[in-house]
Amino acid sequence: MSWCDLLWRLLPPDLGASIHPEITPTSNFHQIRDTTVLDYSLLTGYADAVNFLKFTHLHGTKNDGGALRYVDLTEVYFDARTDFRNAFLDGTVNMSDAFREQMDDPCQWSEDVLPDEEFYGRWRGWVDAKNKRQWPSIAPVIWRDVEPIPAVPGCEWKTDPIVPEDVSETVEGQPAD
Repeated sequence: MSWCDLLWRLLPPDLGASIHPEITPTSNFHQIRDTTVLDYSLLTGYADAVNFLKFTHLHGTKNDGGALRYVDLTEVYFDARTDFRNAFLDGTVNMSDAFREQMDDPCQWSEDVLPDEEFYGRWRGWVDAKNKRQWPSIAPVIWRDVEPIPAVPGCEWKTDPIVPEDVSETVEGQPAD
């Protein structure tokens, strides 16, 4: 993979995730695709070094319980199977209207740029709503003990498939390769 500083850390299988990608800032990568699972990952850059995922293929990529911060998704390629509905993110993430609409503008996504403690507290609250045992294995060390901030009442994990499993189509405006 070119243009990428990507570290993979194996998690114990009983935690429900098999990989933990950590992408360093200002990286570009191009071939995350075809049913890649980014569950419980943290994809981040920094305030002064946004992670531009320009032309990254997210076809069939799923991200349950992961978080995105200081990431630009405006020029990613995705298809009808791409599912970030259960990821957490704040106003530091840029995306196309088509991407936001496909995810149905999830209730745990914040339009505001959150301070660190609130960001990690809300991400933890979101993760804890599904599996309280998951947080210690995915949290950055300095945020392992952050107090969870629960999602607003009625904001729940989406358990239905985004599309039937046999459907593979490209979203309008995002060309297939």
